[in-house]
Amino acid sequence: MLNITRRYLPIAGLLLLLTGLVIAAPVFTPDSQPTGWISRPDVTLLDISSGTETFYQLDYRKDKWSGNVLAYDINNTARVQSTGPWDEADPTLVTAASLLDAADYSTDRKIATLDRPFRWAYLTSEQQTAIGSEAILNFVRGDRSNEEPDGLSLYQRGSVLGDILHSNIHYWDHGTNQSLYVGSNDGMLHAFDATTGVENFAYIPSMLIPKLSRLTNKTYVQTDFVDGPISIANMDISGSQKTVLVGALGAGGAGLFALDITTPTASDESAVVAKILCEISATGSFADMGHIYGTPLLTKLSNGTAVVIIGNGFVNTGSGHAILYVINAMTGALINAIDTGSGSVASPNGLSSPTLFDVDGDAVPEYAYAGDIDGNLWKFNLASNTSSLVLATSPAQAITSAPVVQAHPLGGQMIAFATGRILTSGDKTDTSTHYVYGIWDGAPVANNELLTQTLSTSSYGSGAVRTVSDNEPDWTAGSGHHKGWKVALPAGERVVGENPFYNNGRYYFVSTNPTIDTGVNWLNELVFNTGGAPLGPIFDLSHDGLFNDDDLADNDNIPISTYLGDGVFSQPLLVNSLGFSTTLYAYHPDLPVSDGIPTDPEDPGVSGGHFDFDIYYYNDGTIAEMAVPTGNNQNFCATISYSFSMSLVFSHTVSVSLSVLGLMIVVVVILLLK
Repeated sequence: MLNITRRYLPIAGLLLLLTGLVIAAPVFTPDSQPTGWISRPDVTLLDISSGTETFYQLDYRKDKWSGNVLAYDINNTARVQSTGPWDEADPTLVTAASLLDAADYSTDRKIATLDRPFRWAYLTSEQQTAIGSEAILNFVRGDRSNEEPDGLSLYQRGSVLGDILHSNIHYWDHGTNQSLYVGSNDGMLHAFDATTGVENFAYIPSMLIPKLSRLTNKTYVQTDFVDGPISIANMDISGSQKTVLVGALGAGGAGLFALDITTPTASDESAVVAKILCEISATGSFADMGHIYGTPLLTKLSNGTAVVIIGNGFVNTGSGHAILYVINAMTGALINAIDTGSGSVASPNGLSSPTLFDVDGDAVPEYAYAGDIDGNLWKFNLASNTSSLVLATSPAQAITSAPVVQAHPLGGQMIAFATGRILTSGDKTDTSTHYVYGIWDGAPVANNELLTQTLSTSSYGSGAVRTVSDNEPDWTAGSGHHKGWKVALPAGERVVGENPFYNNGRYYFVSTNPTIDTGVNWLNELVFNTGGAPLGPIFDLSHDGLFNDDDLADNDNIPISTYLGDGVFSQPLLVNSLGFSTTLYAYHPDLPVSDGIPTDPEDPGVSGGHFDFDIYYYNDGTIAEMAVPTGNNQNFCATISYSFSMSLVFSHTVSVSLSVLGLMIVVVVILLLK
């Protein structure tokens, strides 16, 4: 297998040299960053109308930094059930982690790295030296005989499966087989059978081998490995259909990898080796690659070439510039590196997740848009391989999530995005004001103002909601006229994680404020083109089946934000059923083990009593269900229960999972009838 990082390919494209645009973002150490956010859950089908779909959620424990994937049934009203396909009686007993723990590390698992099976006899001498011993290699494979107090007294894991934080669970229907793919901080990308939870195979990016021995330290400190997003697509490769998976390491390292998963299973470890298309690390023509937190995008160029388009990530030790990479998806060869020219060695910049835009509907994107960690929004012309600055945020603040792009009604594109980062402990205590923006790429040159919309906290009953002003933009040409809009978030609140989205004329995103307690989180829906309020209510807060004045906030305005809860959340996942849209989330209290059971969070959105939910407690295979009634009885299960605003046309429940230790994932399902 060719390691393409050893090849030099000249950078094609025009370099746009820009200086003095922003104050550089502070450099950070990826391996010591806070959790900040977690990745979204997934479902077998985004249309859940059948009532027979499956919902997959990640999990992690902070006491042992172990991870898990769980599978639940989800019905056609988007309620996550207490049953599941892997164990119909109790989905918490048969999980990806429990199945891996039961597997024989040598005979049951198929694990490979670049060019070779992940077994001692197959490794190079340099790789053997980096790992240290065959016993450590076997520990990584899943051998638990040397965990303390036994054998070599290596680190005692909670599970063989490492914690899963920022790598997304990706369900893929291969036709005859259905699979789940997810990266984990045990050093591997895992491929599971989605119908049983059994591991099909695992892959260890070879650039991570030098730090695998850290997993055995008795005083283990959480370390990132395969912690970045993954993407999967069917690609036409020279007339042959291939299913390609591309993943990033995120905080785990400066690297990308690609696998051919057309055949989702593997008969042996040689078959796993054959799936590895390429690895890319920060050398040669990719010397400007940093830690990539963004989602790789699989698409094709006008000449039919299957490509990966991705930002170069953060903390790059090359030129320090923010760069968009266009990479051959099958070989890993660099096709173009479109350099913004922004950043320097002393103050490195870096490009976040891009969003592609297809102007003419031919399935070939003409443009990509992406923000950078210094707070610039960029446009990339994929035909001319040039970049142009769309907006330098003021104040300059990191853009770490992908922008959302739609056609503007007057021509050109409207780009919505928000600022925010949680990459250092200092970020968690930063009370700066962050902003949500909408920028018209195509505005008349004379237009030089951003329309200001203002969020206000109001109440519904005795619970809190947010409303926003509804100022009208002036899109006509002229000085003082508008090129976009801007909304200030409350102090300390910001937007992180993958991926906010557009639906039904609105910009959906979860905002988080880590400066308050263990973090507070809101679902927000702003009108995409104005940043303001919709024409009528979008949440049926009264649960009467109507969207009318009974759903207005106490200030007589339309609520556009609902409170989700404390801890860390994912960005929402949109599913559809029976004529309504539903947003699903992954949630975790993210508490240290010494904090024990999470207490009732300070939730300004629940005291009106308009919401129902169930709580499932997971602990040593036991489960208990408690239903919290509607009404004003707020003391029912007060130490552990809390509620969330839902917009339904009928009484329904939100399914929430909490562990007794406060360490398991909470999945929140908020139904939004559109």
